Amino acid sequence: MHLSNDNIELFYKLWFALLAYASRRFPDILAGIKTPEEMRQIPLITLQPLRDMAYEHPEIFEAFAEQNPFDFTREELAVVREWRQFVRGQFILFRQLRAHAIFLDFEEPPKAYGALALVSPFEEIVPNLPIMVDTTLLPFRGKIIFDGLMAYMPISFGRGARDGFNETYQRAKSMYGVITSLPFTLPVEEQSDEELLLFYLKNERNREEYWEDIDELLLKNPSLLPIYHQETGKRHARHYKRRFREEGLAPAWYAILDELLVASGKTKDEVTEIIAWLVPAEKRGYVHVFQWKS
Repeated sequence: MHLSNDNIELFYKLWFALLAYASRRFPDILAGIKTPEEMRQIPLITLQPLRDMAYEHPEIFEAFAEQNPFDFTREELAVVREWRQFVRGQFILFRQLRAHAIFLDFEEPPKAYGALALVSPFEEIVPNLPIMVDTTLLPFRGKIIFDGLMAYMPISFGRGARDGFNETYQRAKSMYGVITSLPFTLPVEEQSDEELLLFYLKNERNREEYWEDIDELLLKNPSLLPIYHQETGKRHARHYKRRFREEGLAPAWYAILDELLVASGKTKDEVTEIIAWLVPAEKRGYVHVFQWKS
C-alpha cells in the first residue's frame, strides 16, 4: 500500500527539486530557500503555500523539465512531466485494500481512485476511515500516489452516510473500475438504461433518492417496465416468504404482480398456466414467479 524505498527516494528527490525551482519562480513565498537540500529541511506543512502555487500554475512542470536546472535524466524528467495530470480536491478516503487505498471523488460522474501512500501507511496518517480529506493525487511510474500533504476534516459519519459512500463506490466501479493510473484515459462508457434502472432499484435508499429518475427513465424507455415490475415483485416476494415461514406454510410456487399475489400452485407449470389465463398478455412479463421451500 506504499511505495518501495527506491521510489520513495526518487519521489522526494524530484519533488523537492521542483519546489526549489518553484521558489525561484515565486520568490515571495519562501524567500531565500533555493535548493532541494534546503527544501528537505523544511516541514512539509510550511511548504504548502509553495506547493499550492505550483498547482495553480501547472505549466511549471513542463518548464522544469525543459530547463532541467538540476541535471536530471530523461526518465526522471518524464516523471515530473506526468505530474501535470494531477487530480486535486476533496475526497472521501473510503477504504484500504491490500493493493491501495480508495479515494472517492464525488463529482459527477463519481470516480474511485486507487492510490498508494508514501512512507507511512494511510492508517498512520489519518484517523479511522472513511474520512474526508483534501489532497492531491499524482501519477508516478504507472501508479497513483498522493503528494505527501493531506488535510482531513474531523467529521464523524453515521451509518447512512457510510452506506451512501459504499453505493457511490459501487457505482464508480461499475462505470470505470478502480482507477489506478493517471491521466484517466479509459473510454467513458455510459451505463445502459437497464443498468441505471437496476442501480436505482437496488435498495430502499436508492429508490427514494432516484424516484424521479426512475419515472423519467420508464417514460423514456417503456421497454424497461418488465424489469421494473419484476424487481418490485422480487422485493415483495421476500416479505411474503417471511410471512409463509411464520405461518408454517407448505412448499409451493407463487406468482406476484408488484405486491399482489395472483397465483399459487404445487408446481411452476401450474402457476404458469394460471398466469396465462388470469393476467392480460401485455402484463405477463411483469409477473415474478418464485418458489417457497419452507
